[in-house]
Amino acid sequence: MSLSLIVGSSGSGKSTHIYSRIIEESMEHKDKNFLVIVPEQYTMSTQRLLVSMHPNKCIMNIDVLSFNRLAYRVFEELGASVWSVLDDTGKSLVIRKLVNNNLADIKTLKNNITKLSYITQIKSLISEMTQYNISPEKLTEMINSPTMSESFRRKASDLLVIYQAFLDFIEGKYVTTESILSTLNEMLDSSEIVSNSTVVLDGFTGFTPIQYQLVEHMLKICDEVAVTITADQDTPLFEVKSEDEVFAMSSEFAMKMNRIAKKVGTEINEPLFISDEKGWLSENSALTFLERNIFRGEEVYQGENAADSISITGLRSPRDELKYVAITINKLVREGMHYKDIAVVAPNMESYRYLLPGIWTDYQIPYFIDAKTEILFHPMAEAIDSLFDIFDRDFRREDVFRFLRTGLTALTNDEIDYLENYILATGIRGKKKYFHPFAIRSNQFNKDEDLLKVNEIRDKIIQPFIDFEKAIKNTDTVRNIATALYNFLLCFDVEGKINERGKQFSQDNNPVKAKEYSQIYPIIMDILDKMVSILDEEKVDLGEFHDIYEAGLSAASIGVIPPANDSVILGDIERTRLSNIKVLFCLGASDDAIPKKVENGGILSQLEREQLLEQGFELAPSDRQKSFRQRFYLYLMLTKPNKNYL
Repeated sequence: MSLSLIVGSSGSGKSTHIYSRIIEESMEHKDKNFLVIVPEQYTMSTQRLLVSMHPNKCIMNIDVLSFNRLAYRVFEELGASVWSVLDDTGKSLVIRKLVNNNLADIKTLKNNITKLSYITQIKSLISEMTQYNISPEKLTEMINSPTMSESFRRKASDLLVIYQAFLDFIEGKYVTTESILSTLNEMLDSSEIVSNSTVVLDGFTGFTPIQYQLVEHMLKICDEVAVTITADQDTPLFEVKSEDEVFAMSSEFAMKMNRIAKKVGTEINEPLFISDEKGWLSENSALTFLERNIFRGEEVYQGENAADSISITGLRSPRDELKYVAITINKLVREGMHYKDIAVVAPNMESYRYLLPGIWTDYQIPYFIDAKTEILFHPMAEAIDSLFDIFDRDFRREDVFRFLRTGLTALTNDEIDYLENYILATGIRGKKKYFHPFAIRSNQFNKDEDLLKVNEIRDKIIQPFIDFEKAIKNTDTVRNIATALYNFLLCFDVEGKINERGKQFSQDNNPVKAKEYSQIYPIIMDILDKMVSILDEEKVDLGEFHDIYEAGLSAASIGVIPPANDSVILGDIERTRLSNIKVLFCLGASDDAIPKKVENGGILSQLEREQLLEQGFELAPSDRQKSFRQRFYLYLMLTKPNKNYL
């Protein structure tokens, strides 16, 4: 039982070193398990790397897992029955229900708490408290702390009401994604997969308290726990550092791991420092100098050809940036580079992701955006949202044609245009007018043939609306409204039309869109299933049902993996994990974007978070802490390429 720390600067070869050692040991001890635990985004690339490094091109007794995947692997091994997992969508639905049920006990947050943005914030706070082991008892301690303000006490008291109600509701029925690791921790001793294994923790900058508990347990039952930490050789690793130092997070990480190892009486091996002399950046003197001096050095680069490795280009708009990058990428590919050797990052990828298809398609560049796609504006989500608006605002023209223009009906674009022109010319509005044949004439539509044509178009779409209105007229339960909505979608064969579009995207060689369309219908059906499962016979009107549905939809997203091996990766500076790239483009780099601006707001203010930390209550990093840590993430990102940084 031992703890090993493998320390080195970014690009020094820490991961390569420990993976080589693990592969060698796995070949010598074929009956022993070796677990490589990495962040979720790293699992696939790490598996690929280990297979390519292995002499036999296979990793029979080496498992590459994230913490959550390890949990499910152990549950499967032990045949353990775990309660249904309540994901973000389910949590939003539960919280929306509990807010309504406990509104009388909520005082300070009462005026805003039913808003979608507040539901989302409360869901995030509950997830955060679960991750950081903040029980209702600890929250009560926070409220009673004499140093906290009266404003905090009032807000926290309302949160306590919802948090306790949430825990009572899920007890014996559900387990949240954050508490899965607690369940794993209880079962770890019985697992032959984990016991007496060698565990490698790679790619982390630190852990949440619940993850630290799990690592502490591993130190007791595993032969070795090896942890990679990013810091240069000049950094005193076991000394407390100022928050603004680039390796402050790494130092804190190393000291916590040492404290845990001492607590359980595990042997602590001498930290192994990996030199960067033969590392990823060793062949590029300019990038090596950047790695050694960024955020911590005052030396001036004296080498030659720095402009060949690092260049700064000023452009007027995001559109111009994307065009410049596309032209440069095509030039690099013509010179022999692969698309997979190139990555593009930005402090705010949302400013670019919706411009990309219209620009890069012309340059025929295969790309993958490393971000989850929200489904709020997907045609199917738009159709359902507009349906609620149609009945809420009595068939207002804008709502009706918003529904029709999603393309999920049997109408052609010409028919939709013809119908809209008729509605505009006659000013028709209201359920009663739509539910009966159109008879109003206008200067433009004054012939019998015009009325026949417009009513033929009306007949193609109106019956599902009539059936939906009848189904919800005398009902006020979640189950009945959800059933009516499902039947409405069935009448228009929405599933078939969505699948047909997915097939078309696949034929057009757009696998990302094809994957999105294959997921959207099951996701929305899952939201309706959860609403019925959680709320069932609870009485709501159509507006309340719409709000609850939106709360669930806002927490849902679509995720896809890169559809091709040779494609340019685009992502966020903090979230995206890159490896083995040669050229990096950083878009939108400016003083006000890097580091990101501190976000004010939220139910708990930044001052309150820092006061709680001083009292010994650890929560997620405050915005001030995040702004310092962004420098470390930026350091990691800028040291990923080994040829050029543009």
